[in-house]
Amino acid sequence: MAEDTEVHEAVEAPVAGGLSPSFVAYAVGPLALLLLLVCRHWGLVADASPWAYAGVIAWAHVSGRMVERLPAASRGSWRLHVR
Repeated sequence: MAEDTEVHEAVEAPVAGGLSPSFVAYAVGPLALLLLLVCRHWGLVADASPWAYAGVIAWAHVSGRMVERLPAASRGSWRLHVR
């Protein structure tokens, strides 16, 4: 009896797609500001200064980046005790 031989072709590995988390983190702030300004124009949110909205979004981003580094604090450092 003759054996049937199968020929297998190489399959390429799938390429990871999508957006990187750091890109999303930096892109959310300006998109949120744009959305707030559009909503402000139509009277859907408070009529506060655009600078106030920008400041709050910037503070949220900066404080989030500062807190993100706290778990990596070395033993005995002030960051460990703040955490």
